[in-house]
Amino acid sequence: MITGPWVVGQLDTAAKKTGWTASHVATAPLPAGSSGSTSFAGGGTWGVLAGSGNADASWKLVRHLAKPSTQVAQYKAYSSLPAVVSAWDDPAIAGQPLLDAFLTQMKSTRTFPQVSTWQQVATRLGKEMEGVAKGTQSAEKAAAKVQAYAESLGPGTE
Repeated sequence: MITGPWVVGQLDTAAKKTGWTASHVATAPLPAGSSGSTSFAGGGTWGVLAGSGNADASWKLVRHLAKPSTQVAQYKAYSSLPAVVSAWDDPAIAGQPLLDAFLTQMKSTRTFPQVSTWQQVATRLGKEMEGVAKGTQSAEKAAAKVQAYAESLGPGTE
């Protein structure tokens, strides 16, 4: 399965046993192809609009969220991996062997395409991949459907 670190807790919950995932599952970075093993970075983006009515307080919040200690707290609460690489040195994260592959993969990521239709295409991709996973269609057919859908939407940048 290709997924993110949140699945570790989800699998433990489904198994109704803490530590089940660590004893039954392994993680690995994406295999490298001819163009490498690049993945997309998920998560959110923080920023302050130029016309913000309270820019000082907004920047204070962004700086707080970017602190390694806050990043570690978010990991502990939500299994949300830190974007701040130094937070990975915290024992709560560094001591988790299943997370090593995610750190390795994080070093080879790109942002999602900057087109307004990207989310629509990503949603369709998920739907078509479900069919592949269930064996109701081939990967080639799913890819062709997603490509046709994306082309029908266009980049949405006009």
